[in-house]
Amino acid sequence: MLKGLVSSLWSAVSGAGDGDAAPGELRAAIAELWVYPVKSMKGTRVSETEFEALGLCQDRRYLVVTPEGRFITQRQRPLLATIAPQLVFNDDGTFDGLRLTATKPASEVVGAASSDIRVPLVTAAHVGAVTRTVKVWGQPIENAVDQGDAVSAWLVATLQADEELRLVYFDPATCKRPVDDPGFITAADGAVTGFADGYPMLIANTASLADLNSRITAASASADALPMTRFRPNIVVTALAAAEGAGAGGSADPATSAKPLEAWEEDTWRHFKILRQGDTAAVIAHMEGVKRCGRCLVTTTDQETGVQGTRLSEPLATLSTFRAAACKEVMFGLVSAMPRADTQTNGHSSHCLLRASLLHCPVPLTRPCLQNVVPKPADGERGTLRVGDVISVTRREPIGPL
Repeated sequence: MLKGLVSSLWSAVSGAGDGDAAPGELRAAIAELWVYPVKSMKGTRVSETEFEALGLCQDRRYLVVTPEGRFITQRQRPLLATIAPQLVFNDDGTFDGLRLTATKPASEVVGAASSDIRVPLVTAAHVGAVTRTVKVWGQPIENAVDQGDAVSAWLVATLQADEELRLVYFDPATCKRPVDDPGFITAADGAVTGFADGYPMLIANTASLADLNSRITAASASADALPMTRFRPNIVVTALAAAEGAGAGGSADPATSAKPLEAWEEDTWRHFKILRQGDTAAVIAHMEGVKRCGRCLVTTTDQETGVQGTRLSEPLATLSTFRAAACKEVMFGLVSAMPRADTQTNGHSSHCLLRASLLHCPVPLTRPCLQNVVPKPADGERGTLRVGDVISVTRREPIGPL
């Protein structure tokens, strides 16, 4: 009853109906894929990546915490934005940790003995491994694996911190974290995530960012348009025509002459699929929209310099004028979830691989809007996403909070 009432109210104020979209309505294509190995540090751009129930492989599997387990992000330490993690692989392709590099000039990194540090992977299976219980937004996560004293000291110096900091790893063999967001999704629904705020993937719509930037620059002649990096998405979607030639396999599927991608239309993507570029009969993943995403102070942080704004800074200032919900948050994107297959106890390797198409140098984006998603691979526990893959919306309805 409540769902129907919300749908009716939404239709009345926005003109957006609910119910099934046109069967297989092809709406967008993946323009960019981003992985964030360490929560709140720089992202790494890839052209192809495996994914599982936890999200993109090796995405937000590391977290900076205090010795007591309190999680640290750019909200408290905006200089995290200036540290670039590079994933390290052995010759046989297995994952073996990180190399962290401070991207600020050496003269600005006070006290750090080196601008970079190698962090070999320590899992719960290592002899002498130290595990910790950490909390992300109050939710305890047991058995996170401490990555050692050397990287701890490096982080304190590089971030100019006045407290001890530890780096921990989410080992899928021992760590479990259900997505639990009362009112929208509960642990009983079976979705899981790693060290993300709440949901394992974030999707961004270029049309929504374009609309936001047009409002920001119209309000002030001196204002600059904001880049995608402010919103830290995993998947950037764009109009199908704009995606032609974006993927390694050529142009987006030509049979997709749907209406243009609209700003903020992701607010209604209740059910959608990701299809393979060039073969839209091949379903790569199923997604379900759960809630719109409230935005925080991290969006005001310059992701190149680590300089942070206030709640009166952009984009929060402009979002508050037209994207504020009754819950007082400003909304930018959609969080989504699907039940998971049990990849943590079925004997499969706990370390999925990014493919050789990995681009190690972080490349700044120039556009976005958002969406957090928990994927359900169409076949088995793993799937592969590629730039150029197509988004097909199969059901629309208003998604809260309104």
